[in-house]
Formats: sequence, C-alpha cells, structure tokens
Amino acid sequence: MFGISRKISSAEGFCFEVDIESDGERIDKFDLETLKRESGEEFYMKDYIKDPELKHQLLLDSLNLDEKMGEFEESLPGMQDLIPDGKIKKLVIRKSEKEVVSTDAKISYHYIAYAQGKREPVDSSIARGQVCRLNFSDGNTYEGLFIALQSMGVGEISKFWIHYEFAYGVLGVPPRIPPRGNILCVVEMLSVIGKQEIQNVAHMSREELAHLPFERIMESVENLKDEGNKFFGKKNLNSAISKYRKGIYILTNYSALTLVNHGIHSRLLGTLYANIAQAYLENKEARKACVAARNGIQLEGHPLKHKLFIRFAKAKAMLQEFEDAIRLAQKAIAALQPDMKAEGKDYDNFLEEVKRCKEAEAEDLRKLYSKMMSGKNNVEGEGV
Repeated sequence: MFGISRKISSAEGFCFEVDIESDGERIDKFDLETLKRESGEEFYMKDYIKDPELKHQLLLDSLNLDEKMGEFEESLPGMQDLIPDGKIKKLVIRKSEKEVVSTDAKISYHYIAYAQGKREPVDSSIARGQVCRLNFSDGNTYEGLFIALQSMGVGEISKFWIHYEFAYGVLGVPPRIPPRGNILCVVEMLSVIGKQEIQNVAHMSREELAHLPFERIMESVENLKDEGNKFFGKKNLNSAISKYRKGIYILTNYSALTLVNHGIHSRLLGTLYANIAQAYLENKEARKACVAARNGIQLEGHPLKHKLFIRFAKAKAMLQEFEDAIRLAQKAIAALQPDMKAEGKDYDNFLEEVKRCKEAEAEDLRKLYSKMMSGKNNVEGEGV
C-alpha cells in the first residue's frame, strides 16, 4: 500500500514511500530538457551545464571561433594535411580516447562552418538546435566534410580547412557561400553506431522508421518493454527506464499509422508511459513521473488510464502538491472498472491519506503564521 509518513520537526515536510509493483505486467531519461520544457520547471544556473545545447555552445565559444575563423590564413599554421595534395587540413582541438570511426558507421555530430570572407557562420547545427546525423553508406554531405568526419573518433573536436574543390565548387552557393569559397569548420563527434547496430530499430531516424512495416515496429517495442520489465523486477531502475525510453522514442517517431493499427500503437505507447512513470516514482524522480503520466493520459482510450492517473497523483504527492494529488486520485477512482475492487480500495486509502496530509499541512501553516505574528507583536511591544 502507498505509505505516507510525516516528519513534523523537519523542513523536508511530508515524505512519500512509493508502492512497489514487482509484477512486470503491472508496471507500465526523457532527456532533462524535454522534462523542463514540459513541466515548466524554471532554469537555474546550476542546470545550465546539464543543457546539452548550451554546453556545446559554451565549449565552442571558449575556442574563440568567431574571432579566429574569419581570417582563414591565420587558422592554417599548425594544421596537418589530411589528404596528400593538402586541400583538406586538420587541427585536433580535443583528442578522442576511442578509435577512428569505421566507414560503415552511422554518426551524430555538431558542426559549425565558415565560408572564406564571411565573419558569421554559414551553417551551425547548434544554432539550428539539431544534431547532424550521417550514415556513411549514404554519403549525404559534401566530399570534404565526408573525408573529415571519417578521420575522427567519438568525443573528438577538430577544426578543418576544406578547399572549395572538396566543398561547394567554383560556383559556390551565393550569397551564403561565395564562388571558390573555401570552408573552415569545427566538428564535435558525438556518437557512432556501428554496422551491427545500424539495423537496430532503436537507432533509426524518423525517416528510416517510416519505411518499416508496422509489425516489425511493434515486435521491437514489445521486446524493449519486456526487457524493461525484467530490469524493473530486479530493481535496476535506470536500465528499465532506458528500455522504456527507447520504446517511447520508436513509437512517437513512427508515423506510418492507419486507422486499423492506431489503436494498437496507442495502447502500447500508453503502457510504456505508465511503466516509465512507475519506474520514475521508484527512483524518486517525481517531476519526470509527472511528465510521463501526463503524456500517457493524453492518449485516447487507453485501458491503463486509472494507473496513469494514480501515478500522476503519487508524483504530485511526492512534490507536496496535495490539491493536484487529490484531484488526480479522484480521476483514477472514476476511471476504474466495476471489477477492479482491489485497486479501488488502494486508491481510496491513498486519497484519504493525501487529504489528511493536506489538512495537516494547512494546520502547520496556521501554527507557523500564528507564531510569526506573535513574535512580531512581542517585538513591537518591546519597542514601545
């Protein structure tokens, strides 16, 4: 049963212990920035370093790239020839601790490029807010960058000078890239997916997922859910959350749905949201549990609606937002089917406990206010 204990003398307020549902079928990291956007949580200075886009921006700003890259000739000394004729040069800024990427890999990277004669970047994945992705087997980029990327390892940051013959050619792309415009760019290699993993559905882009049959999508996600449930049963919560997140990523990025399979898709997605909400509760991550439960509730006609509501309520109770917890618990009870008597009893007990905590909180506030006012009056009396 969901237990609530109260620490009267502590500034921590009310503590909630989450109920444990070890049965994998009963349990149904969004990234930090998704959580903050959806939960409305305010950004604080200590959180900036956790913001991946800002972290990259600060890292690149620290290299003074805007100052150094406008004058190409000043950047060439110290750079090494990457190809024999010297038309692609490289300078390693931060070394990789791993091997150079293989030519059959799929990579993600950040990229800022300057064209000769331009003080502002002509392209920036950071400014676009979107990581670059490339499957080497497709070669979907200009030749010079393709060669540059193949020289890097994961975690490496390097600067490249690329002759126009290996970039945008004699004509360029006016007005952004002038005719015979050489390119100077900085690249950070973020991740590499090897040949063996490329066919793994969890590593596919939205476009790649759209080409897969619905049955393969569902099979892959069901396997991820089952693996997550096994980790949850062993109390390996972080691994369980990782599996659920991958399943959610696949389903939320799969767009090739029909009226027939839409319901199946929604039911499985709702189950994953319910499961990850429970895992976040177990992991004492109340705000993330709120986001997961709310996303699941927004799906139409999901049979686990009552679980999503009650887990949302428990997360709100953890945050001491008792009015919201009461409202959500009432919705959970209303969503129960007539034959769910055991769940109904548990939900009723939880609701009563939250109501008692809300009343106790109000009483504590009244006492605190009374004490403050009493102290104020004493001070004023002494001053007379």
